[in-house]
Amino acid sequence: TSNMRRQAKAVNFGILYGMEAHNFAQRFGISMGEAQEFVDQFKAGLPVLTNWINAMQKLGEKQGYINTLFGRPRRVKSWFDTGDWSWIAFAKRTIVNSAVQGTGADILKIVLIRLFDKWYNNKQTGPLTKMIRFKSTIHDEVNYQIYKDKEHNGALFRNIAKETMKLMRVKLPQWPFPMEVG
Repeated sequence: TSNMRRQAKAVNFGILYGMEAHNFAQRFGISMGEAQEFVDQFKAGLPVLTNWINAMQKLGEKQGYINTLFGRPRRVKSWFDTGDWSWIAFAKRTIVNSAVQGTGADILKIVLIRLFDKWYNNKQTGPLTKMIRFKSTIHDEVNYQIYKDKEHNGALFRNIAKETMKLMRVKLPQWPFPMEVG
């Protein structure tokens, strides 16, 4: 159901970014015991993710900052230095969030530059710019329209769509796979 999907999404992102059992219990109206059992089972079922989260938090605390996969830093030292558990918990959530969402933001910027260079800053494809219109970005999405009209055949339309999807694919040399576009 849509309610189950909403809960699953909240749990996935919540636990990834530091949601504890008490937050989970309050949010979904269940007992602390049920919530703790669920969080423990979730983490046990994803040991690689859980270990990565713990390793990132330790690294961020040790260094005082964390980098996105593209090297952009997010400083967290001052929050750890407060000694206040709520700021330390915030720093730990920020470390994981910055590693994931910050990398996503970096990828989005790379994609936008590629798309601009291909469709708006390129003398060879310049005449095609009237066929593609960028609308907005939302989190990790690039929203655009590709026009298909009487002047242009379907093959040209498919070529523009295919080329655009290819430009949106990002892979660093050390990654075992590219970030696929949906």
